[in-house]
Amino acid sequence: MKILVFTIGSSDSGSTRFRITQYLDLFKAKGFDITTVEKSDVDSTIINSIKDYDFLINQKCLFKNSIAKKIISFNIPILFDFDDAIYTRPGKPYRFLTKIKIESRFNFWLKNSNYITVANHYLKNQCGEHQEKVHVIPMSVDTHTWKPILKKHKKIVIGWLGNPVNFQYIEKINNDIIAIKKQFSELEFWTYSGEKPQMNAIDKHIAYQSIEEYEFINQIDIGLLPLIDEEHVRGKSPIKAIQYMSCGIPVLGNFYGATKEIVNHDNSFEVTKDQSFETCLRNVLTDKKSVKSKGENSQKFIVENHDKNKVFKMFYELINHARS
Repeated sequence: MKILVFTIGSSDSGSTRFRITQYLDLFKAKGFDITTVEKSDVDSTIINSIKDYDFLINQKCLFKNSIAKKIISFNIPILFDFDDAIYTRPGKPYRFLTKIKIESRFNFWLKNSNYITVANHYLKNQCGEHQEKVHVIPMSVDTHTWKPILKKHKKIVIGWLGNPVNFQYIEKINNDIIAIKKQFSELEFWTYSGEKPQMNAIDKHIAYQSIEEYEFINQIDIGLLPLIDEEHVRGKSPIKAIQYMSCGIPVLGNFYGATKEIVNHDNSFEVTKDQSFETCLRNVLTDKKSVKSKGENSQKFIVENHDKNKVFKMFYELINHARS
């Protein structure tokens, strides 16, 4: 079976890496012939080649309608995948006309795709009348790699890793971290990213790819997940939460929208709307027993629900059904 995949980003970009790239070898081992093309590289030659394929996966590419209509004209089965609220954007909402255009493109793919896969039930509920063809394929990690390993130090460390585009979330709690560090002299705050956040609370910053992400996570004790309560965030299944938890590191952060499908009060620490990160951290740092038990529950939850091989089986069975 020949499959053409249109991806929203490069093979190692966050969303594409965890929704498409990490499964390619597994699909090839099952006999699938897969070609991936980034959205920015989709031209008339690529579009005309669709006739040579048996199946098309569109990873949340909202092409303009003229291109989208040409793509579906080849009449091959189409799977539309999205893992966040692509019908909106973080921060300031789209202007009225842009909002109409984006929603029109989004609804086009909901209507004209044979299969729709989403990362969580929150997004499924946004598909309206098309929910009968929606399948929840959760975010996943390779739990054979993302697993607990011994810390290389005896410090108490709270940490955050993420893309620079998400600095707004962690930077907003800079003062909370400074305040809690004054109360716990042995406490340090580490970050891992392609750039360094603008925060004077940071004790150690580790550049992206200087060590592996799972190596960084295994050197911290609590993973921070500050979020903003807005529609774009509500649709996300934060991969960093899954990464923390898979390594047995409990999450401390905000529980909004789809995040609540991953973190809960058995495996994580919630910072409620009427609570500051400083207050929550103070309570947690004096309760080492809870940190340990929630860390253990975290890893167990990810192995059971977000393991790459288990999730791939869901993905494979869906596409294999289309083949039959």
